[in-house]
Amino acid sequence: MRRLAHHQSAAFTQFGPKMFEDYRIKLSALLKKFPALMWNFSGSIFPAASWNFGPNAVTYSHADHCNRAIGWCAITALGQYDPTRGGHLVLESFRLIIEFPPGATILIPSASCIHSNTPIQCGESRMAFTQYAAGGLFRFVDYGFRSWKKLQVEDPALSRQFEVERGSRWAKELKLYSKTSELHQDRQACDISK
Repeated sequence: MRRLAHHQSAAFTQFGPKMFEDYRIKLSALLKKFPALMWNFSGSIFPAASWNFGPNAVTYSHADHCNRAIGWCAITALGQYDPTRGGHLVLESFRLIIEFPPGATILIPSASCIHSNTPIQCGESRMAFTQYAAGGLFRFVDYGFRSWKKLQVEDPALSRQFEVERGSRWAKELKLYSKTSELHQDRQACDISK
């Protein structure tokens, strides 16, 4: 499982270096502030993980609303099934159905993308391993290691500033995605080896 967790995180560094760097900075600050917290897996940036041991792991159409809105969720399919006949990944938000064979990994914005997978055939098995990050962790760090309610009481001026910036924050966070033409440069600019 550690190797799989590391693989998913390594894929994140390659295809989302700016977002990965943002995760690293904010989540490292959280762990420094609260030393009793620890990473689930050494070598993985994701603070949360889920296993679905099947034997026939199927998810219905959903979006993971508690995950970070712009953040990526890493999904790896496991098991023994014919990916041409079932186990397809359905990304309804993008109107895509993708053959998703055992051992394949994908990164999707699971909070803002409705997704599911199709059933497999009788006698086959499908499992899944997923890593992700709750949006509340990033907000907690942004609010000075406190909840929104506590921020409003302790620092009303800063909470008003967050309210004013609410509409523009989405555009700012979208800049954490790398364009294909920028990936090489973004990888070099972000020290993702840390």
